[in-house]
Amino acid sequence: MFAVVFGLLSTVARAQTEVTDLTALPIEQLMQVQVVTGASKYAQASSEAPANVSVITAADIKAYGWRTLADVLRSLPGLYTNYDRTYTTLGARGFLRAGDYDTRFLLLIDGYRTNDPIFDEASVGTEALLDVDLIERVEYVPGAGSAVYGSNALFGVINVVTKRGRDMDGVQVSGATGSTNMREGRVTWGKRAENGAEWLLSASVDDAPGRDLYFGEFNRPGISDGVARGMDFDRAKRLFAKGSFGEFGVTFGYVDRTKGVPTAPYDEAFNDPRARADDARQMFNGTWQHALDDVTDVSARVFWGRFVSLGDYPYYPPPVGINRDIFDTAWYGTELKLVTHRIDRHTLAVGTELQRDYRDVMLNFDTAPYRGYLNDQRNNNRVGVYVQDQFLLHRDWVLDTGLRYDHTSFAPGIFSPRVGLIWHAAATTTIKAIYGMAYRAPNDYELHYQTSAPGGQQLTPGLSAERIRTYETVVEQQVAAGGKATLSVFENNVSNLINQGEDPNTGLLFFSNVARVRTCGAELGYEQNWPGGTRLRTSYSLQRSKDMDTGQMLSNSPRHMMKLNLSAPVWRSDWRAGVEAQYISNRLTASGLPSEHVGGYWIANLTLLAARLAPNLEMSASVYNVFGRRYADPAGPEQPQPSIPQDGRTFRLKFIYAFR
Repeated sequence: MFAVVFGLLSTVARAQTEVTDLTALPIEQLMQVQVVTGASKYAQASSEAPANVSVITAADIKAYGWRTLADVLRSLPGLYTNYDRTYTTLGARGFLRAGDYDTRFLLLIDGYRTNDPIFDEASVGTEALLDVDLIERVEYVPGAGSAVYGSNALFGVINVVTKRGRDMDGVQVSGATGSTNMREGRVTWGKRAENGAEWLLSASVDDAPGRDLYFGEFNRPGISDGVARGMDFDRAKRLFAKGSFGEFGVTFGYVDRTKGVPTAPYDEAFNDPRARADDARQMFNGTWQHALDDVTDVSARVFWGRFVSLGDYPYYPPPVGINRDIFDTAWYGTELKLVTHRIDRHTLAVGTELQRDYRDVMLNFDTAPYRGYLNDQRNNNRVGVYVQDQFLLHRDWVLDTGLRYDHTSFAPGIFSPRVGLIWHAAATTTIKAIYGMAYRAPNDYELHYQTSAPGGQQLTPGLSAERIRTYETVVEQQVAAGGKATLSVFENNVSNLINQGEDPNTGLLFFSNVARVRTCGAELGYEQNWPGGTRLRTSYSLQRSKDMDTGQMLSNSPRHMMKLNLSAPVWRSDWRAGVEAQYISNRLTASGLPSEHVGGYWIANLTLLAARLAPNLEMSASVYNVFGRRYADPAGPEQPQPSIPQDGRTFRLKFIYAFR
């Protein structure tokens, strides 16, 4: 069913075939025109994109003291996060299955697909590939994105654009400390040469010992006091390199994150310091872009990636030793793309992607005494072809169409269409009507992981791909100089939902296609930039997510969300204060029973930024959860607790020094 939306946003450039119209815009309107690439795989004004695209800049990340990509994303309309004290996961428009691994978002870094083949995980927490100080901007494209990107783009595409060598122009060193003796350090060098070549190299380390955490479920007199001591530690090291010369570009990234596991999931022993998860990711992305003429560009990409995860689960008695998971996957591939304006009033994009997962290994065994439960090794393929056409029907009307065909080892022969009709109703008003279909193929973990160890998992043969149909109407309008407002009304229909549950007969977890889900809702947002540098971004989201087979409301699905971000100068132009406030309403726990839920909460964060504390020296001081609110996130089916408590008040002090 097609939803209708009203809203308001900044004036937008006409179709790319009419870029000369930009010269006629007033300067206030011109400053609001945003160019994005994540919606269609080529640069276009956000008003021409067939989605309600949100953009976060490097200046925003500094102003609000955001530490991870999850911090960035949960400030946006319709998005929220869940943290189980090991991984941070992302929800959109009332949909987040507790225990999920962000399989329903596609995460790109400079166009490189970061979702790994075994879990399909889009890493946004401390396990993510990228230090947020290296982010130039983040584009979030909500809605079905499979017509452009294939699998995983059910609820949106996150496109992270990194900084270039010129953005550093020398050596930059940063250090931070904070609550629970947290420490961070980074060294980055970047330069642009006279011949146009530019390079950026960066290395960073993070070490957070974490707090002792209390879990009432394990408070057993004479056995345990319910406190996990020293178990919440989080350590990571990262390397990142980026270079370009002429038509060629290259990006390399590496992260190794070790996280203590304090919650005793999968029936493991509580408060055992051996419980941990170690994840290492690597990426290589090489690109070539060439203009055949004034109206046609061609590009190619070759990429490689690897993901290795080790999980230790101590049990006693027996066995006395550790049950260990090892996941090791590596892949390579290529993409070819052509974008042309040769046909009058059309922007045509045609491309193909090929990916070979040449190693997908899953092992599970007890260490002492050794006992093997799983040794699964296989390889897989993914091939996709797509075509998009943006047709300027009339001076004020644009028709955007797209179609992609994918064939994977786990989901052969899937078509994903997208249609968007864009009407520039007035110089300050744009209305978009968007329809799309997307899919997520079952991943290797869901299809083939099994172990009879305690807290183990059994197979469910014949899993089908999840599908979603989305209907959305967006109104964007400029309401004042420097101000814009948006209203989006949407309906999402998910079928063949892959869900994890526990078999009451065996006590083992399993995956199955169990549900049809419908979500209806609306998002209202407003942004304002005032002279002098004060910036405001606020939003309200209302959604209702329902299991169509049972009639029950979806677990971990807030009905209401409110966000506010305000940044303003407080002393001279280089001292700023950033205030962030977020409200998330009640959410049902994994049981789905109305009586079992986590309460709604307000949290507020405050950051003071001194861009020039001294020559070449920058300082920021942040307090998170200023009022010390107690709140929790719903737990997944692998956890013994129904909910996971979150951090109270914490702080961070950070310095950045530039050698130039």
